[in-house]
Amino acid sequence: MKQPLKRWLLWILWSPILLVWRMLGWRPVGDDLYTIPKVVAIGAPHTSNWDVLLFLALACHYCRAPKWMIKVEWNRPVIGPIMRFLGAVFIQRDKDMNVVDQAVREFNERHELLLVIAPEGTRKRVEYWKSGFYHIAHNANVPIALAFVDYKRKIGGVLRVMTPTGDEEADMQLIREAYEGIHARHPQNFGPVRLKPRGENLPTT
Repeated sequence: MKQPLKRWLLWILWSPILLVWRMLGWRPVGDDLYTIPKVVAIGAPHTSNWDVLLFLALACHYCRAPKWMIKVEWNRPVIGPIMRFLGAVFIQRDKDMNVVDQAVREFNERHELLLVIAPEGTRKRVEYWKSGFYHIAHNANVPIALAFVDYKRKIGGVLRVMTPTGDEEADMQLIREAYEGIHARHPQNFGPVRLKPRGENLPTT
């Protein structure tokens, strides 16, 4: 009974966001994330600031409190607790601290964690996705949720939930196929769904 009650309470709390989302014509589709306690959720295409608000609405629909990584320099008096309340996970970004290892440690120390990552890393077009999402999920032994927003059809959700196998090429092919036909707000800024070839690619976020 715990989870259903918690879910109804969250729906009530976040109902204004969901109501606005639906009034704007958007509807959710795809897999449900509520039953998956630990998951790396990638959000793509990311070509507009509006994507963030739409993905937030999706998190509300799934009744999950999303977490996102931010530099530890933001963990200061006043602003730090506010950022943490909003879902920030503070990460040290220097040569002595591996970002992937820090994220994996967060997964190991928590009972539930929905870590949201934009693999493109920017709203501008890029030729390669950053690979941090993949290495975090694989090393933490958690699945990857392929979240999306489609501006043409006004739908958003999770295309599929997959477990990384360690075969980056094969797994990226599945991810590439999943995102085919998804319409970004600025299609010209949605580049190829691929990682840099092995040897050129570092586990960054």
